[in-house]
Amino acid sequence: MKRVNDYFRYRQYMKAPDFEVYDYSEQPTVKANPHTHEFYEIYLAQVDGIEIAAGNNIYTLRKGDLILFYPNVLHYPYRLNLKEGEPYHRIVFWCSQAYFNKFVEQDIDMNYMWQMAEKNGALHIRPDASSSKLLYSLFLRLIDENKKPDMLSHTMTTVLIGEILVHINRIIFHTNYTPKYAPTTELFNNVLYYIHTHLTEDLSLDTLAEHFYVTKGYISRIFNQYMDMSIHQYIISLRLEEACSLIQQGNSITLAAEQSGFPDYSSFFRTFKKNYGTSPKEYQTAVDAKKGI
Repeated sequence: MKRVNDYFRYRQYMKAPDFEVYDYSEQPTVKANPHTHEFYEIYLAQVDGIEIAAGNNIYTLRKGDLILFYPNVLHYPYRLNLKEGEPYHRIVFWCSQAYFNKFVEQDIDMNYMWQMAEKNGALHIRPDASSSKLLYSLFLRLIDENKKPDMLSHTMTTVLIGEILVHINRIIFHTNYTPKYAPTTELFNNVLYYIHTHLTEDLSLDTLAEHFYVTKGYISRIFNQYMDMSIHQYIISLRLEEACSLIQQGNSITLAAEQSGFPDYSSFFRTFKKNYGTSPKEYQTAVDAKKGI
């Protein structure tokens, strides 16, 4: 089946009255700003390492993961941990509340997915590989049918959307109450959100364990399970990215070190040099050269 690619659309409102669906795959140079909208959104990740902020949580997605955004909840891609040259590939499906209600009128259980998403404003789902592939295939068929209308296309798109919604509801129903998955996912999301919102504060394992009333070992295991790196490595990478961003904005190196959470300049210098192979001053000089300063 021919895959339909769409360029990223900056607009965050629907033009179609019922639904819109896109298969985005581009270099991660374009990033959606924090936004809300009145319609439902289904997001299917096709790469690993995407961090999505929604409501008061940050969700780390693997390839094949779904995230459902409830209407009027602030959300945006917070961080893209992609390999060099890897495109930012995902499926995005928008659906008006009025159009979705037509499916609910046929079967009230269709609304189960949004009942589950409403509590936190978003719902992160990790289907098994076969379910993810099936959903991706259905979305591609929907895109093709929507792009190249033919006889009975309206009926076919309705059938495809109905099948997608049924599969998503069934996936949630069969996985939502798995004891080992839900609590650890919630803890991981809460720890991740806390780190992002307290980046300049003490984020030692002792502090995190005390804050979340769990042991240091438990937090470490959960974090490694989802991120495939230690919590210390993740915090350092966030602080370095923040420091680089501040330097690129024209701030001094000292201020960048301070506002990105490093305890002192010498610690910042050593960490920066170790991770990037260059000093902060050399990095600043290179940034200024690109700007023509």
